[in-house]
Amino acid sequence: MGGDTDPFFGNVRAGFEGTGRLDRREWGITWSTPPDSGGLLVSDRIQLEFELSLIEQG
Repeated sequence: MGGDTDPFFGNVRAGFEGTGRLDRREWGITWSTPPDSGGLLVSDRIQLEFELSLIEQG
């Protein structure tokens, strides 16, 4: 996204958003408890989505 000056208080504000994927096994997270119905409880691949809103303090 980007940044701009707040029209109400004159503070500099910035906003960012993004996505990413990671494999939890690469971080040493390997546990899983199989449910009674079979399959996996936790996926090895994780999708991340984030939004940040920042205000510069003077």
